[in-house]
Amino acid sequence: MNELVSAELIYLDPDNGLLEDNNPRKRGAEKYALPDEEEQYYRAGHNVVYYCHKGRRKLGEWLDYKSIMCKAFPDAKPLVLTFHKGTQRSYVFLLHPEYFQKYHIIIERFMDNWDNIFTEEYTDKGDLACEPIGDKFTVEKDDGSVFTIFKRADGWIQIENSAVKGTSVAYKPDDFCKRLWY
Repeated sequence: MNELVSAELIYLDPDNGLLEDNNPRKRGAEKYALPDEEEQYYRAGHNVVYYCHKGRRKLGEWLDYKSIMCKAFPDAKPLVLTFHKGTQRSYVFLLHPEYFQKYHIIIERFMDNWDNIFTEEYTDKGDLACEPIGDKFTVEKDDGSVFTIFKRADGWIQIENSAVKGTSVAYKPDDFCKRLWY
């Protein structure tokens, strides 16, 4: 803990995944990451990323497994980066809310260069990248329809049209500005 006091992001690579309890005396426990370890880092202000693999888990079990630590840190914003070549393995990021946008942008850029070998997956918290942040701005047209514009947690700008229920469009900020000025 002392050596990593200034680290923004701490990576844990447990050989066998996560232990769901905090029993360091459990046989083979040295190969696991204990929830207490992750909690100490997260509560000290660090963002945490840990490695886990799907193994033979069924889809529901896999979602539960990826979400274990999200339940322990309800304020954390999770991002899951999954590698699909060979055996499926994931990197679960537990981020403090103020770091979510930064790491989401980094991960998107990273995935752009890997031809779908990596994808973003979700925990039981869903897709947090689309959450609105800050104030929403609305514009009412003469016909009564309302356009709602807001910034999302991933930095994109989303526009919803009340005349077309259940649909929206989202733009990267540069693309949104190009649409306005060019």
